[in-house]
Parts: sequence; structure tokens; C-alpha cells
Amino acid sequence: MHFLKKTTAVLVCVLMLVSASACSSTDAADKIETVQVNSVLDRDATAATVGDEVITVGEVEDAYNEYVQMYSYYGQPVPTEDADIETVQDTVVEMLVKTQILTVKAKENGCDVLSEEQEAELEKAVADEEANLINYYLEEGGDPSDEKAREAAIDLINADLVNYGWNMGFEEYMEYLRNYYRETYASQNLENLVKQGAEVTAEEVQSYYDSLLEDQTVTMEDATQYLSGEMDYEMGAGDIVVVVPENYARIKVLTVQPEGAMDESYESIRSEMLNLEAEYGKLVLSGSEDQDRIAEIEKDYADRKASADVMQEEYIGAAREKIRDAYDKLQSGASFDEVFAEYNEDTVYTAYPEIGEKGYLILLTDEDGYWSETIRNAASGLKAGEYSEILSEDDVFHIVYMVGAEKPGQKQLEDIREAVTKLALAEKQEEVWKTTQDEWTADRSIVKLYPDAYRPVGK
Repeated sequence: MHFLKKTTAVLVCVLMLVSASACSSTDAADKIETVQVNSVLDRDATAATVGDEVITVGEVEDAYNEYVQMYSYYGQPVPTEDADIETVQDTVVEMLVKTQILTVKAKENGCDVLSEEQEAELEKAVADEEANLINYYLEEGGDPSDEKAREAAIDLINADLVNYGWNMGFEEYMEYLRNYYRETYASQNLENLVKQGAEVTAEEVQSYYDSLLEDQTVTMEDATQYLSGEMDYEMGAGDIVVVVPENYARIKVLTVQPEGAMDESYESIRSEMLNLEAEYGKLVLSGSEDQDRIAEIEKDYADRKASADVMQEEYIGAAREKIRDAYDKLQSGASFDEVFAEYNEDTVYTAYPEIGEKGYLILLTDEDGYWSETIRNAASGLKAGEYSEILSEDDVFHIVYMVGAEKPGQKQLEDIREAVTKLALAEKQEEVWKTTQDEWTADRSIVKLYPDAYRPVGK
């Protein structure tokens, strides 16, 4: 049931973050209020309050069930003893309290008011999820615009919601999802607001750079680490690499590949050809006098090869013509970047502008874990500004262009200060955000717990 898995995954991630510290979460400063409860669980009863925000017993029960389900996936036993059950209860209550503390702080700071863009994104996400759900549960060939078909799908959804213990119907689930997205946006707005107050000093930037230099001086003894590390950074993840090993260069690889798929019978024909080759070889090597069979194999093989060649041509023909057109333009004097922009099909260069401008890294003297030997050999024979002949690998065509050598050695801070400052600031912002959350969580003045209300959960 895919929609439940998606939402469960969100909850599970939060639970895992807090479970390590929440088992003893009931702080002495919390206000513990005793209430009388019936033996039958009252899901609407109040389990906790955070300011004006109410956490119901039903929410605790749902979180408890998800927590237990998560651990059962990993082979952990379901708690049966009261002490163990109550430990899990306290864990999920603390998770819910921490979430509501952020909700309260978001409202206090006006972060629950979403921008027009966020509102539009939220409604689109909910509409997309609803459409996906309906389509998933429609009978085969059903039309989502048909009211009866839609109602039948919703009936199935409602049945699964009951089966999975969600205690809500389809409409309630969609509203639950809308609220979840709204709270997520509000929390993100709050996080952004807090992070805006973070600043870094010149000393902190220097310290960040020094730490990178120290760590990477050791890491880059394995030259292949530079490609993965620097490319990750240029794609928006990880740290800039400040130590550059020898023998690296930047290349752009103009790539053209066939559209669609090879004829389904191609592989079976190729398999038959291999079998014929094996039989033919045995006959010839054994000195067989069965010339009729040898002639038959030769004919069968030739027929199959002709069929395979036709399929191959139909599959790669258009791509080969396209790469030849690109090569002809280069030969006619067009700039590589101009031809590259028109013909290249590798989207990494357009998805990541820095790579599009500078080219992709390649280690020219050894396997770097990314480029094939064919590409590396072609690049190794090029000088800056030169391009290769047309290359073919697994039905994909390439032209390699040498941008130039990557300067080896240590990158000086002054040359990359802007990038290092940005990274140091991001780290400081994370520290400020974590510290702020810890301070908010430690202040239990707005938290009230009603353990008698939620102790029946799981029992």
C-alpha cells in the first residue's frame, strides 16, 4: 500500500532521531496531570499539551504502532511487558511533544503563514497524492473521471486504512496529509528564520579551511578520491576539495545514444549465434568430416547475423547519423561548445552549470571509478582545445573534448574564500539550529503530560 509506506517513512525517520534519547524523556519539570480513563481507549482524550497545541491519545497510539512496526521489520520483538510498553510510549510522546514545540514556535514567529508559492506547492502535492492513490486502486482500465470507478477505488482505500490501523477514512487521510505538508513548510520556515541569524567570522572561515586541508591531505593520497569528492561538491553535496592530486584534467564528452529499445528478439538471436560458434569450433578443431553440418551452421549463422545486423542498424542508425553530423560541424570549424550545446544528450552538463562550464574531471593515468578505458585513452592523447574521433561504447557514441589540465597542489584560501565561507556558514547555521531546538526542548514550561490517558496504549 504505497501511500502508507510514504507517510510511515516520514514518521519512522523522526522516531529514529529521537529514540536514542527519549526513553527517559519525562522531565521532572514537566507538569504531570492525572486523569481517570476508561478501560476502552479514548482516542480523543488529551495525552499532552504544548502551549495551546493538543496531542491526542489517538496520535500516541498511531505513533506507537508505527514505532513497533518499524522495529518488527528489523526482527525486534514486540514489547509485551508493561515496563517495555511504557518505555515505547514515553519515546513516542516525546517525539510528538518535540514536533509540537516546533509548531508552537513556528506560530509565535509567524512561520505558519505560507507564501503563495508554498501554498500552491502544497495543494499540488496533495492533489498529486490523491490522484496517485485513486489511480493505484482503480480496477484495471478504470477511468478516474468516472464517479462510480472513483467511489470503488475509495472504498478499497478505506478498507486498507482500516486494515493498517489508521483509524481514518480517505477524506480524513487527505486532510491529514495536507496538515502534514503544512506543518512541514512551517517548520522549514522556522528553521530558515533561525539560520538567518547565524554569522561566521574570518577566524572561523580560516579554521574551516585548515580542517579541510588537514583531512584532505591524507584523503587525497588516494588520487581517485578527488574526482568523487570534487564532483559531489560541484553537484551541490559535500565539501570543496582543496588538495588536487597530479594527472587530473577536465573534459567534455559529447554523448549521443539510441532512442527506444533494441528489438526484443535481438538477444535470443545473439545467443543462438554463440551456440552455433561453439558447435562450429568443436567440429573444426576435432577434424570432423561432417561437411554438411558445417555448411548448415555457416548458413544458419550468416542468416542470423544478417537479421541481427538489421536490428542493430535500426536501433543505432539515427544516433550514429546524429554524432556524424556533430563531428562534421566540428571539422567545418564550429566551436566545440556550440556543437556540444546542440547535440549533447548527457544532461549532467546542463543540470550542473559549474560542470557545464568547467567540464568533468578525469584521472588520465589510472582507473578513476567513473570513466571507461575507451574514454580515458582518448582523453590522454588530446591537448587542450582538441577533440577525439567518434567513439562507440555499447551502442552509445561519444566525442571527447579536452578542456585542459587541472592544476595540482593546494588551493589557496584567498582563491576559494567565497566557497569556503559559504560552507563554514552552512555548518554554523546547522549548529545554531540544533542549539536553538535543544533550548526550546529543554524548556518544559509549556508542556503538560497526561500519562494516565495514554498508558493503555499498546496494552
